[in-house]
Amino acid sequence: MDAYAVLALSYGFRDGGSPCLSNVDLAREAEVFVRLGVSVIAQWEIGDIMNPDPTHIIRKHRIAGQYLDSDEVIAQGVDWLKQHHPDIRQIVVVAQPFIHLPLARVIVRRYGYSVRRVQIGPIRFDKQSAQWWTRGRIPSIIYLIRRVLFNVRGR
Repeated sequence: MDAYAVLALSYGFRDGGSPCLSNVDLAREAEVFVRLGVSVIAQWEIGDIMNPDPTHIIRKHRIAGQYLDSDEVIAQGVDWLKQHHPDIRQIVVVAQPFIHLPLARVIVRRYGYSVRRVQIGPIRFDKQSAQWWTRGRIPSIIYLIRRVLFNVRGR
């Protein structure tokens, strides 16, 4: 089996400290890989609730004040892999399967990595998420259209 790593991307955020339902589900998915001894790089909303802990947690954008979106998490994850595991050329993406996962896989491939496809889910949407686009399928589609047509992202 070829060496691979995992990038776990959050989907949603709840104000007040309780974890978003999507991220609880994504954390459970990523924990399986930690138990297998695979390096797991997680966005903080997932990494902070994982047990066992991920290998590395990405907490903030490299540019102060910028929103930490999936593009930035992937970029930082790839940089971390190049520094700590330059031999790894394959990545499993753990993300919300509806729209988010396929887009994240495309971004990972742009960095020259192959994507190891694994079954993810089911992952719940969270109607209490502070991020409107992560509350369900229709809001996710609207967000995708805004991103593609107008390059409007996050927040």
